[in-house]
Amino acid sequence: MSIKGALSAEDLSSNPTVSVIIAAFNAEAFIERTLKSATLQTMRNIEIIVVDDGSTDATGAIVERMGKTDERLRLIRTDNHGVAAARNRGLWEARGEFVAPLDADDVWHMRKLEMQVGALQRSTELPPPGAAYCFTRLIESDDFVLADGPNLAVDGWVLARHLAYNFVGSGSNLICRSDLARKVGGFGGAHLNVAVNAEDYDFQLRLAERCSFTLVPLYLVGYRRHAGGRSLSGITMTQSHRLIAGDYLSTHPELSIECRRFVRGRTEAMAVRSFLAAGRPMAALAAAFRLAAIDPVRFAFEAVCRVPGEALARLSRAVGGFEREPSQTFAFADPTRARPQRLPLLMRHRLILLAREDAALGAGAAQRTCG
Repeated sequence: MSIKGALSAEDLSSNPTVSVIIAAFNAEAFIERTLKSATLQTMRNIEIIVVDDGSTDATGAIVERMGKTDERLRLIRTDNHGVAAARNRGLWEARGEFVAPLDADDVWHMRKLEMQVGALQRSTELPPPGAAYCFTRLIESDDFVLADGPNLAVDGWVLARHLAYNFVGSGSNLICRSDLARKVGGFGGAHLNVAVNAEDYDFQLRLAERCSFTLVPLYLVGYRRHAGGRSLSGITMTQSHRLIAGDYLSTHPELSIECRRFVRGRTEAMAVRSFLAAGRPMAALAAAFRLAAIDPVRFAFEAVCRVPGEALARLSRAVGGFEREPSQTFAFADPTRARPQRLPLLMRHRLILLAREDAALGAGAAQRTCG
């Protein structure tokens, strides 16, 4: 999709409002840049709800200062109850037709909301898609791009593929219809106490049970990785993913044996990588044995390609650091261009199988929705 071919904010026929929801806890280092990326959106008909989740730093003061020059920005202060509870407070306060979560340390391309709302409004599907997502770039503390995220072109009914591959990724990515977000129970839902660092994934899966997704194939989200970020809590996130995936597999007996193997294999592969990153080789070895028993093909791929490649990348970063050119900041990176990526044959084959399964699952869901 070309940026030039996007609908402008003025062309959006129903002129909907998007409620941007930001849960912030001690986010003073990045909150101003995050808010600027929201206030500078080409889609102007937005409200920005910042829920200060009991911060003890200057987060609230920064939001209040910026709110004096932009009446669309609203600050809500709460005691510290965690990111899921803070997002839910923002969701219940939201007045927009659409809601768009934004992590307090991430940034958006200026046309993200315009492109996603346009994609949802242009769709002729029945029932219409309830959510839109895009591609993500990994950035560091100074907004320099570290890597392009995966560009899996997955859309339609996606529950099986999302369980097996988590193609949306960042919690700052998805935009969905507000009524649907409330209908699925908001963030955390039944998994509120176990979805630590995985609230976004759980929310996306509950949406995928009820609606189809549409893709804007552009890099419109800057997903920040830094020492204090939630994205680095790999072991906790892996444990949450395992619990969430297990629950979905138990409540969806119609999912195939192949899908179940792929999903369980993904969580064990996550465990291998997170334990290695945390310097726990014996725990990583135990997860590798479980992966070999569940999904030997995935085990071979991880052992030969993924783990060695990530280890080399970490070594390269430790030795040489990152090149930092002004053109490599997220704001200057062309969202239509990316480093060439080629999906591994294994992933391509499995996505085809799972797409057929999703089509069957979606046909039943659509019939229930239309009926």
